[in-house]
Amino acid sequence: MPRSVAHALATLARAAVSTRASHGNLQPESAPEAQPRVLELGSGTGRAALALRAAGINEYVGVESSQRMIRIMRAKPGAGEFRIVPGDFSEAPLPGRFDLIFALVSTFHLLPTAQRQRRAFAHLAGHLHAEGVLLLECYDDAQCGQGSFEHRYLLETCQGPRSYQVSGYASTANELDAMAAAAGLSLQARWADWQRTRWREGDARHISLYRRAR
Repeated sequence: MPRSVAHALATLARAAVSTRASHGNLQPESAPEAQPRVLELGSGTGRAALALRAAGINEYVGVESSQRMIRIMRAKPGAGEFRIVPGDFSEAPLPGRFDLIFALVSTFHLLPTAQRQRRAFAHLAGHLHAEGVLLLECYDDAQCGQGSFEHRYLLETCQGPRSYQVSGYASTANELDAMAAAAGLSLQARWADWQRTRWREGDARHISLYRRAR
């Protein structure tokens, strides 16, 4: 694996954990001379983008379908210059090829059908460098089950309780592997957490890495 990809994965792992707290103290760790190009699927309000920049990764592009999320992100200090592609990541035009493409916290499952997810794999595979990696973090949510889902969460916010509706398609790990294979990708690794614990059937989360099939 090229050093730039390995560095991107290591810093993403640290950034993913740091988004639960502060990411201001992240520092680059043996950053390679070549900057990895990173694409986030569902950039949201920019938590991962800002954390990755603090960790030394500047070649960042995000895809986001919500204009509200993009506005919130743009209002954050230092986030106005990030390149954000508005639209659906299964079909939005993307600028070139990337060393790492990633989707965190089941964002990939928000695509509402298996067909849209298959289309996303095919689309994204065409934007990976030869040695690039597609990383998907997916949760096995007991409320969602498998297949199509729609339910509401009640969240406490500083403005009071708010209802949050979530819908999508919860693909199994095996279904994702089949979609990846159809797009010319193969599973490289699957972890249960960011400490790279080996994933086992029944674990609540998997972090799956795909690369071009050899």
